[in-house]
Amino acid sequence: QPKIVSSGSLVTVNGKPAISFDGSDNFLEVSGSSSDVSDEVAYSFSPSGDFGIFFVTKNVGGTSGNLIDSRDAGGDGIFVQQRSTASIRFKYNGESNLDVSAALNTQHFASLILNGTTLSASVDGGTAQTTTVTVGVDTTQNLIIGAGFNNLNFIDAEVQELIFYENSQSSNKSEIETEIDNFYSIS
Repeated sequence: QPKIVSSGSLVTVNGKPAISFDGSDNFLEVSGSSSDVSDEVAYSFSPSGDFGIFFVTKNVGGTSGNLIDSRDAGGDGIFVQQRSTASIRFKYNGESNLDVSAALNTQHFASLILNGTTLSASVDGGTAQTTTVTVGVDTTQNLIIGAGFNNLNFIDAEVQELIFYENSQSSNKSEIETEIDNFYSIS
């Protein structure tokens, strides 16, 4: 499990609480086996329709690691990875990578939006990169936060926020990002 307290003190980034993943064996898995979360898991983490994901994270190790992964061995699902090449990689349904620049050891906010067949990703409110994807996934994997679907590629990062929407939030993207940026004082 990742830490929320280290040496008796709350883990923070810029004075706001964070969850600290150590890059070697920490991850969280959202299982669909519980009756109170099965509908949310079936929809939110293996969407077959539009979605919006917003997050705040700081890569602290300067290494590659998976932040979000719901892919199975077939590659379908959602994938977000902090890369050691100073970028964040976004992927959906095993299709083209969207690599967006994101300095290492720096706090960032980012978004991943599927609107129809257009997947768009942006970091720190910058211009979104887009690609056309085949919609609908059939993943058999639970959502993993902090590692890959195969329990490898652990992230060395402090994660402050992960928001999943059941629709694209395209019309609200700017406002959501402004509120996140204002609260976390990133830019």
